[in-house]
Amino acid sequence: MGLKTYNFEQVVVTYGGAVITGFGQNGGVSVEFNEDVWEPVVGADGEESRARKNDYGAECTLTLMQTSESNLTLSAFLEADLRSGAGALPLTIVDNSGYSVIQCTKAYIKSRPVSTFNSGVEEREWVFRMVDVISNVGGN
Repeated sequence: MGLKTYNFEQVVVTYGGAVITGFGQNGGVSVEFNEDVWEPVVGADGEESRARKNDYGAECTLTLMQTSESNLTLSAFLEADLRSGAGALPLTIVDNSGYSVIQCTKAYIKSRPVSTFNSGVEEREWVFRMVDVISNVGGN
């Protein structure tokens, strides 16, 4: 068995062609799909069937430090979307230290992040709705 190595610095996130940087100390990137792929149905006699769920959507949360310049980039994308309604842009997450790739051609920012200001460096969570996700979750 060989040695496997994961390195978050090898994870590249792009939205609308912009590379997102400045991820938070306690967070980075998470993707949660809207629903299960299959819905099991068990009859009264115990026979099981399953129904394919065709929802390819997910929510992606990017956690950035408040000092990240990518906050300004994402704010600009959101403001442009509010003006034009054309803010469904490609979102791609690639782990170059492994084989994971999660991407979609239509993602939009759902809401502005909570902004806290105090004596420390806080984090900003940007939540995206991903419409047409293709994913390959692989190891190193």
